[in-house]
Amino acid sequence: MQTIGKRTLLADIIEYAPAHVLPAILAIVFLPVITRFLSPDEFGYYSLVITLVTLVNSVTSWVGISVIRFYYSFNGTEQNANFRNAVFISLLLTTLVTGLFLYTLLVLLKHSVQAVLVRSFAIGIMLIVVNTLYDTFQSFLRAKRLTRLYSLFSVIKVGGGWLLGIVLMTILALRVEALLLGALLVTSLVSFSLLLFQNKEIGFSITRSSLEIIREMFKYSYPLIIGNLSAWLLSSSDRYILQVYRGAYEVGLYSVSYRVSESTILLLNSLFAFAFNPLVIMVWEKQGEASAKYFLETGTRYYILLCLPAVVGLSIIQRPLLAFLAPQEYGEAAFVLPWVTFGVFLLGLFQRFGVGFSLYKYTAPSGLGLLVAGILNVCMNLVFVPRFGFKAAAVTTTLSYLFLLGWGVVFSRRLFVWRFPWDSLSKALLACLGMGGVVYLFLNFTQITSPILVLLVAVLSGAITYSFLLLLLNEIKPEEFKILLNILEQKFTHL
Repeated sequence: MQTIGKRTLLADIIEYAPAHVLPAILAIVFLPVITRFLSPDEFGYYSLVITLVTLVNSVTSWVGISVIRFYYSFNGTEQNANFRNAVFISLLLTTLVTGLFLYTLLVLLKHSVQAVLVRSFAIGIMLIVVNTLYDTFQSFLRAKRLTRLYSLFSVIKVGGGWLLGIVLMTILALRVEALLLGALLVTSLVSFSLLLFQNKEIGFSITRSSLEIIREMFKYSYPLIIGNLSAWLLSSSDRYILQVYRGAYEVGLYSVSYRVSESTILLLNSLFAFAFNPLVIMVWEKQGEASAKYFLETGTRYYILLCLPAVVGLSIIQRPLLAFLAPQEYGEAAFVLPWVTFGVFLLGLFQRFGVGFSLYKYTAPSGLGLLVAGILNVCMNLVFVPRFGFKAAAVTTTLSYLFLLGWGVVFSRRLFVWRFPWDSLSKALLACLGMGGVVYLFLNFTQITSPILVLLVAVLSGAITYSFLLLLLNEIKPEEFKILLNILEQKFTHL
């Protein structure tokens, strides 16, 4: 049996990179186009619909979450067919119940909502259904580590959705609806393709064993569902509070900065999670507790080295970056970016401490922590947003993430104790300090007038400085460079 370690983790991060990096690049490329089509108010409407889609899909994702956790438990056993039946029965019931409930709710509320939002929410409900199918089918690819196929479908879904949405905005007398319709059509096409690809995994035979597996899946997932809902309270509910107290304009300003963070630090966070989470479960199942602890320590070190410089860098280049990506009317949103990126970084650290809950199938403390942090965030937003607007929303969200991290540290270590890489964190902070100084001096004294060239030089000089300082501090080992170069050589050889 091949031991799962640094090489496997780095290889999977590289394999998953196209699925996250390419859509993020496309999002950055398309954002200036979209913000020139949509006013801050219209971008606010779009964000409200996407926020609802995120909320509901955080619940319907329980099926895909179960696939990731239980695939290796049932694969190759006599219960494998019953597991597949359980997954697709759960998927069918989830999509039917969700779709019918939301459409009924929309019909009841349509007279109290603006017409543009009614049309947009109708498209959003269909998007929720196809997203549920897409996420579940993709979870099988993740569990089987078919990373290239996963990346291909992800790039087509995200990039194709943005592109078709922009095309529809240019040819239709619609704005928000066209952007959502593009995402719906492309996601539907990709989901159908995944369905054809996964046809051998499909089963709809209802047996006692499959029903027992559904119960086990739900028992594992329902605390995570509560956690996902709480995560929505923590990360997205502020859009609706802003809409009530400050209007769609501030929702638009706030959401643009969030969109930038989703294409940068959240991209790195999710890229790491997609590669790391299935592997740590494999290590736990196949190599035991001691190996899982070491793998978690190694993974956390890589997370810090990868994401911390992104937080510092984005905080420094916030204004020129937003000035390049959006019209001048969005300029105030630059304040939000450092707070959002730091909050997402804290969320990633919480997720590392939450691994122990997942390994022991004891996810209630994680869900409860997210719920408490989410409620705390809502309460602070209700107090401060009416007076201070979207800037208060950014600060309160970050404070809530800090509370969540503290919760995760305290409760997870009662169950699963592992060594946190403090030495790597201190060296990464020193390297970030040097990197930040170089970028700050460049931005304040450069004679370059081209915004895109300024950003490119700032990012490149920062990356070089950070890497050099890590080498100087002996944080990056020669063996890791050799592993990385060997992996890259193999990937390019097989292209």
